Amino acid sequence: MSYDLIFEHAFSTGISGLVKGTPPAIEETIRAYSSDGDRKEELLAESALTMWRIDAQRQNSKDHPSPYCGFNLAFPWNGKENMPKNVVLKIGDKVVGRFSDLKEPTNDQGVLASSVLSLSNRSFYGIQGMTLDNGVLRVIGVLTPPKGDVKGIRFVAPQGVRANLVWPIHDEGSGDFYWYVPGSPYLGFRIDIHLADSALPESDFLEFGLHLVNESDSYNELRNISVPLSLAAMMNFPPQYNIARVQRIQNRSGAAISGASDARRILRIAERHKSLEAPFRILDWGCGFGRVSRHLSSFARNATVLGADIDDENLDWMKAHLPHITPVPSDISGHIAQDDKSVDIVFGISVMTHLRVDVMKLWLKELCRITRNDGLLLLTVAADSSLAFTSRWVSNDNIDTWRKNGEIVFGNQGAVDSNIGGEDYYVQSLINEERVRAVWSEFVDVLEVIPAVFGYQDMVVCRPKG
Repeated sequence: MSYDLIFEHAFSTGISGLVKGTPPAIEETIRAYSSDGDRKEELLAESALTMWRIDAQRQNSKDHPSPYCGFNLAFPWNGKENMPKNVVLKIGDKVVGRFSDLKEPTNDQGVLASSVLSLSNRSFYGIQGMTLDNGVLRVIGVLTPPKGDVKGIRFVAPQGVRANLVWPIHDEGSGDFYWYVPGSPYLGFRIDIHLADSALPESDFLEFGLHLVNESDSYNELRNISVPLSLAAMMNFPPQYNIARVQRIQNRSGAAISGASDARRILRIAERHKSLEAPFRILDWGCGFGRVSRHLSSFARNATVLGADIDDENLDWMKAHLPHITPVPSDISGHIAQDDKSVDIVFGISVMTHLRVDVMKLWLKELCRITRNDGLLLLTVAADSSLAFTSRWVSNDNIDTWRKNGEIVFGNQGAVDSNIGGEDYYVQSLINEERVRAVWSEFVDVLEVIPAVFGYQDMVVCRPKG
């Protein structure tokens, strides 16, 4: 059978497109081979011709009578020097396409994909939401392949639970942020959980793994997704206005899943350095409306949970609606209303990522004041993977500055900045591990830095000095 192929994206990071007309046979596969010079053809990637493309069917059902009409050939990243230039496409033994002198994708500032991939080619994921349809619970999000290798992900489901990972899925929106990733914009994923055919655990959460084939079990465990089974976990959220004051979350189900997953992740990281068997006090620094802290007591019954924030409006909402969390007032001068050495664990997700270095130091001093000497500070920072995530806006000068200085600040956060601290307080602040250790060493001992474990953010695990 011959197929009429439409090529939408053709770069040295990958080739993707659509099958026009007759729906392809399910077993058909398209393969990409390098054809550089006199070397023997080498297999680069392969794809089914039946990838889900409901967008194409809706736009032109005559040309695409079936939504199963897409294909995506992502070329794994092995360094700029190994990016393919000349590629031949085959279905079986038949040549269906030839490409010569393939170019790299670039952003609007002329930055090459290889410049970004050389900084970070790690896999990270984000949760967009959850739906329930005819007994199938669907978790939806974006997942980037490690080093562009779609075979580098291993899906893990709980025993007795019938679930499957559908990935990669075409997601044009993700292509804007992840323009440099091999296979973009086929970066969407969906986990289908068949509730009627599953033996559900007594736990309030189902845990799934998007594990990396070449990473350790201890790291992969930190990538797990915790899906709440209780309807109560999907309720009791503030109006969208409150949520948007400090962060952008598309919907409440996405907030519920990401919050539960982050809560479990925080406790797992803490357990690597401290026993949590005895009762302990844990403070969510920058708690907002309690996205994460609301779930902590579900995973650690012996925890006393506190939430601190300089945003009084969200703190007041949390006080009224989440009584199991003790609200702690704070202010931008760097003061938290807690006694000296009164907290065992302080964590802050996406807080240091918005503070200039001088403001970081101000808060580090205060966090160390309230944290016991044998306690832990778990603080995310924006580093290489974060620069990659924001690369649609960066220039080559920005990348040069990053490589030279290990830190960079991008302006303020507009509407969010007006809510938090006033003009030019809340910024996009990136800092690498070397600079973290140098700048923070006045206040803390850094125990470990875990890369790209909270989405595209790194986690710095540290302990107060002395």
